[in-house]
Parts: sequence; C-alpha cells; structure tokens
Amino acid sequence: MKTHKVEFLEPSLQELREIENYYSAEFGVTSGKKIAGKIVKAIRKLKKFPYSGVLIHDKELSSQGYRTIFIDSFVVVYRIIEEVVYIYHVASTQTEYTMLFK
Repeated sequence: MKTHKVEFLEPSLQELREIENYYSAEFGVTSGKKIAGKIVKAIRKLKKFPYSGVLIHDKELSSQGYRTIFIDSFVVVYRIIEEVVYIYHVASTQTEYTMLFK
C-alpha cells in the first residue's frame, strides 16, 4: 500500500499547541496531552488513507481540494498535493473554520 507524507504547516502546529495548552490549563496536563495525541493520531492515519476525509463544505475551497477530518469537537483541514498531505488548520468545530482561509 502506497503511503503519503504528512506535513504540518506552521498555522496548524500553532493551533494544535494552543488546543493542548488550553486543555492543560482548564482540565490538567494529562487532558491536554490526551486530546493533542488523539488529534495527531487521526492525522497520522492520513498517511495510509489520505482520501478518508470529506471535501470541505465551502464550494471555493472544495474545488481546490481541501478536505476535512473530524476528531471529537475538532476539525483538521488538509489538502493532498502529489504524495504529500499538507495540514493547514486544526480548529474547533464551533468556529467558522473556512474563514481561516479568507
């Protein structure tokens, strides 16, 4: 089975750190590490199954190939270019995450 490389872009790394820091401050370090680990584990699955996410609901972004996966109350926005899965954003599903591109 062919695998893809996964590359986190800087905004997604920052957002992941912010999520971990928030959960650590509000619910304890263990909780922060657990939620961040769960998100990273789901992202790693994209190496083998890059098309498992759905096209993003925004017409303009979906036409450019942006996809999403959902983990609990978080969404990961990514795009596949050749053999690489680029992780653009990690956000709460309660935000209008498509606006992160505007």
